[in-house]
Amino acid sequence: MTFFRLSSTVVVTVSHLKKRSPTGPYWFNRGVPKDLVSVVGKTSIQFSLKTRDLRLAARLPLQF
Repeated sequence: MTFFRLSSTVVVTVSHLKKRSPTGPYWFNRGVPKDLVSVVGKTSIQFSLKTRDLRLAARLPLQF
């Protein structure tokens, strides 16, 4: 698991952040627990973070 330090007190894991291409933006991708798939209707949640900056991409999922 990869960790990214945002400040002296905030450390987040970036294991759910992926890039589809080397020059493209970061994407958030997280699996949905099996017992919630029927409620959510998907097996995973993914969306573009619309940024190429890892530091900013690490902060964005915390806002959702």
